[in-house]
Amino acid sequence: MPRKTNQAASANTQAAEAAEAAQAAEAAEAVHIAEDAWCAPGAGQQGLRKGSSKRGGKKPAHLKRSRFKRAFSYILIVAAAVGVAFFVRAFVAEPFEIPSESMMETLQVGDRLIGEKVTYLVQDPQRGDIATFVDPENPSTILIKRVIGVPGDTIDIPDDGYLYINGEKQDEPYTGNRSTNPLAVPSRVLEEPITYPYTLKEGEYWMMGDNRTNSLDSRYFGPIKRDAFTSKAWFIFFPFSQIKLL
Repeated sequence: MPRKTNQAASANTQAAEAAEAAQAAEAAEAVHIAEDAWCAPGAGQQGLRKGSSKRGGKKPAHLKRSRFKRAFSYILIVAAAVGVAFFVRAFVAEPFEIPSESMMETLQVGDRLIGEKVTYLVQDPQRGDIATFVDPENPSTILIKRVIGVPGDTIDIPDDGYLYINGEKQDEPYTGNRSTNPLAVPSRVLEEPITYPYTLKEGEYWMMGDNRTNSLDSRYFGPIKRDAFTSKAWFIFFPFSQIKLL
């Protein structure tokens, strides 16, 4: 009886060892198959290329959309800024630089000023305004002078060196006591020379520089039409030492 028991135990031990050996063989074969698959020509390399393509090749779609949105936003901002600048320059205000001495001492050569355009959209130029207008001789040029006469005024410049409006001698401190005299040579835009006294018609304005001895103005090219005005001088902004309202 004990002999049979020992034989049974020995048989069980041998069966267990055989099962373990079979499992080890299967595991070794699986490892070998995996190694063969990894080392097969093009197999491992293709897997790495695909992986690297995802990491360093094409950008994800959401990143492309994000870049496009940013670029589009910048374009909109620039377009809006240009549009606002155009609108302001066309309908609100415009900078100018004084190129000549015709408005001295009020305006010096090199002064930079702002001409605002809103006032003349709602009202007509007034006597004493410093205004910009289109040059009758050269429409691409803008001139700046003082409004001396308005529609209905009679302008007279006799030989005494003074300006008369509607028969009244004018006190003009801004001229620096310079005499006011007619100009001998008229502009080519005039059909006939100006003769005094001259009465301004509807929509006509008499413009003169403050520097009466060095200004080509309405004495030269005649009265200015209402639609030729472009702005009313507002203030000097440069040089900083000369900043002031006009």
